[in-house]
Amino acid sequence: MQKNRGIIATIILAFIALLIFLFAIGYFTDAHPFGLSNYKKALNVPCGISLSAPKENALVAFPYKVYGYASGCGWDPVAGGIVGTVSVLGPNGLIISQAQLITKDPFGDTPYYFEGTIDVPFSFIQESGLLVVHNELSGADGKEIKIPVRFTSHL
Repeated sequence: MQKNRGIIATIILAFIALLIFLFAIGYFTDAHPFGLSNYKKALNVPCGISLSAPKENALVAFPYKVYGYASGCGWDPVAGGIVGTVSVLGPNGLIISQAQLITKDPFGDTPYYFEGTIDVPFSFIQESGLLVVHNELSGADGKEIKIPVRFTSHL
């Protein structure tokens, strides 16, 4: 029985040593030496912007978190990691609220994960509205996406 305990302890120590070794060489990071594809490449995001939320005609309660991935084509982060801006348009196309979409790692590899939280004063909540996402470039390089949504009251 004593012999089996020694073998089990040796196996556990070997496993712990292997984990420490893998952490030491960076196996669990994006820059590990084995040439395996990292999770960002596995996303297969098309060039441009891909919004995870909101989807078209989604029911939106405020405050609302807008997030997704940007992958070049005019949607690169600028100073401060800003990928773009999201606006809520009210009656007559007036901007009710606005927030910046910011990436946590503007100098990393594409695609860039971004997020921003937008809030709207309760008095402006209507049955339907429009969220407009636009990049930070002007002129011919300026791009925008309009997403029709349905509003609900604050959470």
